[in-house]
Amino acid sequence: MLAARPLPLLLALAVATGCAGPARGRPERLPEAAAWAAGPVRWLLLPEEERELASLRHAGAAAAFRELFWERRDPDPGEPGNPALDRFLERVAIADRLYGSPEVDGALTPRGGALILLGPPSRLRVGAPVAGPGVRRRPGRRSPPLPRRETWGWVTGDLDPALRRALPAPGRGGEWRVVFELVGSRERLVEGEPLLAAAARGWLRDPG
Repeated sequence: MLAARPLPLLLALAVATGCAGPARGRPERLPEAAAWAAGPVRWLLLPEEERELASLRHAGAAAAFRELFWERRDPDPGEPGNPALDRFLERVAIADRLYGSPEVDGALTPRGGALILLGPPSRLRVGAPVAGPGVRRRPGRRSPPLPRRETWGWVTGDLDPALRRALPAPGRGGEWRVVFELVGSRERLVEGEPLLAAAARGWLRDPG
C-alpha cells in the first residue's frame, strides 16, 4: 500500500527519535528530517529522495534539501512563488478537514494522499458494507463495523496536462481509478498504488 511507502526512510531515521540507539561509530540521524518526511510530504517523496534525505547529517543540509525538493516541483522557477507548494498546502488543508480523526490527520490517510497527489475525483462510488465469509450478524448484539469500498475516478479533464503525461493509460471508460477499503475509522488502499506512485513523480517539473 502506498501508505507504507515511506517506512524504509522512517525506520532509517528512527534512531534520531529515540526508537533505537545509534549504531556505534555512526552520527545520529536528523529528527527534523524524519518529522518532515513523516508528514503529508510523504506522498510526494520519491524513493531516491528518501535515500538522499536519510543520508543527511546536518540541519543545514536538510534545509537545503527541502528547498531543492520544492524547487524541483516548481513549474516556473523564474516567477515569484511556487504554485506546486501552494497547491500542496491547499490540498493538505482540505484532506485534514475531510478525512481527519482524533487518531490521525486527514492528510496522512490513504484518501488524503490520493487527494494530495491527484486532486479531487469527479467520480465517487461507495459500496454498501458487506459481511465477509463466515461473518454472522447477531440481532441485539453490537457487532464490529463491516468493510465498505470507496472508488475514486478521474477523467482527462480532472487532471493537469503535465500530470497526465506521467500517468499510465487510463482504464475502462477513460478513467484513472483508486479503491479504498473503509472499516470504521480505518482505511487502506486496495487498488491504485502504481497510479499514485506515478502521480508523485508527475509533480516534478521534469519527470525525466
